[in-house]
Amino acid sequence: MKTCARILSVFFAGLLLAGCSPARTGVVDNALTTNRRPAVSIKAAAPFSLADCGRVWVAPKTDLFPGAANASFDYALYTDDTASPVSKMAYAAIIRLENPEDWNFVPQGKTVPGSFGARKKVESVDREGFIYTVHVPSAGDWASELLATNGRAVPEAWIAKRWLFSLDSGARGLAEYREPWPADLDVPESDIMLLRASHADFLREFERRAFAAFIFGSEPGDFPSPPPASKWLAAPVLPDVTRLAGPIISVDRSADNIDK
Repeated sequence: MKTCARILSVFFAGLLLAGCSPARTGVVDNALTTNRRPAVSIKAAAPFSLADCGRVWVAPKTDLFPGAANASFDYALYTDDTASPVSKMAYAAIIRLENPEDWNFVPQGKTVPGSFGARKKVESVDREGFIYTVHVPSAGDWASELLATNGRAVPEAWIAKRWLFSLDSGARGLAEYREPWPADLDVPESDIMLLRASHADFLREFERRAFAAFIFGSEPGDFPSPPPASKWLAAPVLPDVTRLAGPIISVDRSADNIDK
C-alpha cells in the first residue's frame, strides 16, 4: 500500500508541475507552436526553412476606442532556399488577446478583407478553421514591410492562401503562403467562374503549391529551451490583427453585473 501511495504521490506531483509550467508560444524545431490548450502547430515544409521569428505587441482595432486592447503576435517567417523570398514566401502567427475576459474575436465569417472565391473548411487538424484565397497589397502590410526593411524588394501585391484557426475566443492561429500577384490576373468580384482558362489554371497550380507549403498539428509544443531570437530588423509597421484574423469586440458583462 505504501509503495502504491508513493507512486500516486509522484504521479500527482508531476501533474501539478505540468500544470504550473509557464505559458509559452514560439518556435520549437522550426515549428510555431504553443504549450497552451487548445494548441496548434504550424511548420513550413521543405524546401522552406525558418528565416526569422519573434514577437511583437499590437493594439488592434476594436468596437470601442483605439488602444483599448492589446495582443501578442508571435510569428515565424519561412523562405524557400531555392527561390527568392519575394517570389515565394510563407509565414505563421499565433495571435493572443492579452485580456480574453474583456475581448473576444468575432466568430469567423464568410470572408476576410481582400478574399475572393469560396472559403474552405480546414480538414487536416482537429481545430476549427477556414482557408481563404486573398489579394494582399504590399503597402502597409506587415510581412511585406518586414521583407523590405531587410533588403528584399517586394511586389506591389501578393496572392495568398491563408489558413485561419480559432483556438479559443481570444486566440487565433494563422498561416499564409504567398506569391507575387500576376500582372494580368483580374479576378471578377461577382463570379470567380468567369476567369479565363489560363488564370483558372494558374489558381489551381498556386493552390497546389500553397497546400504543399505547411505541415499542421494540434498537439501542444514542448519548450525545452528559450526560443531563437529574431535576427532581422523589425518592420516599421505593426500587423493589422483585425484585417488578418478578424474583428475584435468587447465582452458584454451586463449579465455578470445583474447576477451580482
